[in-house]
Amino acid sequence: MWRKVDEEREQTRSSEVQIRNSILASTLSQEKLNHWKVEPNHEAFLSIGGQVGRSMLISWVVDECTKQKLKPSTICLAVNYLDRMISKGCVTLDSSQSFACTCIRLAIKFDGVGGNGMHVPTFGEAVPSAKMELFVLDHLNWKMNVPTVHLFLKLFSDEVWLPPPSRDRAFEYVKRIFVYVESQMFNPSALAMICIFLLQQDDLLPLPCEALSTALVREGKVDLDQVSDGFKRFRHVCFSPYCSHIQDRADDRTRNEDDDDSSSATAYPESMSSQSSGDLEFRHQA
Repeated sequence: MWRKVDEEREQTRSSEVQIRNSILASTLSQEKLNHWKVEPNHEAFLSIGGQVGRSMLISWVVDECTKQKLKPSTICLAVNYLDRMISKGCVTLDSSQSFACTCIRLAIKFDGVGGNGMHVPTFGEAVPSAKMELFVLDHLNWKMNVPTVHLFLKLFSDEVWLPPPSRDRAFEYVKRIFVYVESQMFNPSALAMICIFLLQQDDLLPLPCEALSTALVREGKVDLDQVSDGFKRFRHVCFSPYCSHIQDRADDRTRNEDDDDSSSATAYPESMSSQSSGDLEFRHQA
């Protein structure tokens, strides 16, 4: 019996050393982040350290937050995000420090605006961009690779600015996106990119399904077969109730183009062709 206890202690000690060495040896260089992919589950991480691994990772997060002289509320928020990612199957041994640092960045960003998730009561009210951001992250179940997380956060809140009417409309668009794709097998990173592309449109016009598909393919998030037919239904279901005026404007534009007998490309191409070299390009309608 004592031999078994000693073996368990030795395994625990070995797990602690392995996790500590992994955390200390990991680097956060952009090159590494760009090539890192999310594992489908967290069994590998938990099987190595179990609660020991979680405790050590949380201790590391607390120590880093303390060194940066962050508020206690920010530390609690970072730990909360880390637990979310572990429970959703995102954290593995090799990726532990990358995810821990991502959680710290998220906590620093959102603690200042009082936003820690739309479903969690707060004393303060989060700014709309932060609420939308966390809404999307929650619905994606936090299953995004680290580079996509940073890209999504940067584009969504830091670079995309919308006046209140457009912002409210964007909220409805994103909600409808997730209602529609809830039972679909879409890549979570692709859904984040969909939101980015939608919000980057000046007047929130939905991109034609072929153009959106091409953009996602070029990002390397999905293949063309996955989205070719799905986005046609997706565009109709998600946007038609809110965009009847868009169709009227499109019909007017078509009539004007017919009157002018214009041969130039339209602003929103409706079809796409693939070259023999493999490059995708838009085939503009006359």
